[in-house]
Amino acid sequence: MSPALANRLVLILACAGIFIAFVTGLTHAFDIAPPCGETGTKGCEAILHDAWSKFLGIPTAFYGLALYLTVAVGALLRSAVGPENTPKIGVGMWVLLGMGTVVSVLLLGHAQFNIRATCLWCLASGLTMAAAFAVHTAGLAGKSGAPTRFNIPWRFQAGILGLALLAGGGYGWFVVDQGRKEAVKGVAELSTTDKQRLLRPDAPVFGDPDAPYTVVEFADLQCPACRVNHTWLKTQLETKLKGKVKLIFRHFPLRGQHEKALKLALYAELARDEGKFWQFVDGAYQDQAEVMTDEVIDDIAIAVGIKQERITDLALNNPLQDRLLSVIQRDIADGVELGVGQTPTWFLIDKTGKVTVGVAVGIRDMVSRL
Repeated sequence: MSPALANRLVLILACAGIFIAFVTGLTHAFDIAPPCGETGTKGCEAILHDAWSKFLGIPTAFYGLALYLTVAVGALLRSAVGPENTPKIGVGMWVLLGMGTVVSVLLLGHAQFNIRATCLWCLASGLTMAAAFAVHTAGLAGKSGAPTRFNIPWRFQAGILGLALLAGGGYGWFVVDQGRKEAVKGVAELSTTDKQRLLRPDAPVFGDPDAPYTVVEFADLQCPACRVNHTWLKTQLETKLKGKVKLIFRHFPLRGQHEKALKLALYAELARDEGKFWQFVDGAYQDQAEVMTDEVIDDIAIAVGIKQERITDLALNNPLQDRLLSVIQRDIADGVELGVGQTPTWFLIDKTGKVTVGVAVGIRDMVSRL
């Protein structure tokens, strides 16, 4: 393949990668899964909430965006000056694309074998990276000065790059905006009975009990979306929302999706007996990146101060199990009656008693104007 043709193809692939990485990075930055179709949605959500989706607090996709952008600029320079006059730039692009391909393989392998999830956007980015690396390698090995049919002016190529940036940023922001709107379901008209179900007086409370606003959270302690959004909200309650909003936690373990969700809920109730409910919830969410086993759950309980004798008692004492399980089953039944279908689901009750319902990242907009 002639170096000139290979360079133009690499630019086109880099622009495709820019679009993909920009959309993925923006959605991950706002904790919203990119659109993956009906069959791919759960995979995209699992990868969104995986620890590997961010590095140093920055979405991993943005590092890919920076790489694609650097390669695209390099390809533009080579088009303007000539591939034969820019050997160092060519080698630099080859190194970057090689590194990107290796990292893509590692990330896709982690997704497939560790969290057993497939994100179509991540897969597309990995394939684009590998294709660009292969084409660029062929171009470097090609004969300089070989004729090519596709002679595209470099200024037109720069326009393609600009269009990729605008399209990726624009579509990514559109997805984020739609996701945030869909996460806030609107005002709920609750009967007196439903409000009693929502505000059980014995449910655990975090924050000032006399705060004028109340958030009720139905959550699963093995749910990645719960971990991200619960942690965010709790940080807000300890800072700018302190004294203004209190949080009430209700159990809604999704046993069909998360094998250890019910056991985690039982241990949380055991911790509540010891006055350590919120410490256990924090520990469960903090260690969620680990493979959740019975041993890991025991370790979390012991780390927050629950004695081994109490853990053993829970395993052997049927009356204790029944008492704790009855609380969880009541929460689940209340959630079903209130229309909870996913976790986390939020109910925000304002000073007038008006109830607003949201899911996942919806809580961020729900409390943003309080």
